[in-house]
Amino acid sequence: MIQNSLIVPRTIQKEAKKGVSLREKIARVNMFFGLENRSDCIWFYGVYGLSLSILVFTFVLSNILDTFHG
Repeated sequence: MIQNSLIVPRTIQKEAKKGVSLREKIARVNMFFGLENRSDCIWFYGVYGLSLSILVFTFVLSNILDTFHG
């Protein structure tokens, strides 16, 4: 059985216990990826969101089609 500490890094676990706000977490992600202005954030999160949406859509669609043709 996999322990929870192996799945979630310890720094994130500590932040969850401290109650770090979502705004601070987003600021840390922006700093890590070098997103300096609003335009960079829009492009980064837009492309990431779109690709994730396409991935989820294809996953759901493939499961629906497998149900009908399986």
